[in-house]
Amino acid sequence: MEYYELFQSRKVENPVRIYGLGIQRYHDAVRETGFEALDEVKMAFFSGQESEELCDVLTEPVFLVSEALKMVMELYDREIRFKALQLIPEKAVSGGLQRDGGTSPAGRCPLYRVPLFAEVDCLHPDSVIRENGTVERLVLDGSRTGDRQIFRIGGLKEYRVAVSLPVAESILRRMLCGTGIRKLEVRGEV
Repeated sequence: MEYYELFQSRKVENPVRIYGLGIQRYHDAVRETGFEALDEVKMAFFSGQESEELCDVLTEPVFLVSEALKMVMELYDREIRFKALQLIPEKAVSGGLQRDGGTSPAGRCPLYRVPLFAEVDCLHPDSVIRENGTVERLVLDGSRTGDRQIFRIGGLKEYRVAVSLPVAESILRRMLCGTGIRKLEVRGEV
């Protein structure tokens, strides 16, 4: 099976910066116990500046997906669990929401989701991990991925999400903002 890494595109110059969260609590959310500790719905803030980009994938403070991307993921894997993070522009707090038809970040209150992906230990021995734990070369062992459509790659310090070819194509067809997809090397088959 072909797999692709899903990430926040490097073309995004000014992604939304979220504040007003317990950052460590959200970093811990990548594991089930940390995920369970999160509120079902949490509110946080962003500046609402015109220059901020509301992307469909955010990586700070934790891996987040937009409502649109969540819906795509649910088409392929109904077992992914999500917790909601409602963002409020700071301008809305200080001066009320602007009525601009939602064309600027200041006029929108985007809803993001913290996903809990299945973690799959599927690193192939040909993967190269540096001493500091970062990935130099990532190779997946196809015999260990099963028929999963979306999962978190286990055994890494870095948070890496893999999606199957059908999921990647579905994401690309929708032209979601700030979403990067890169083909992963896979050795061995199911």
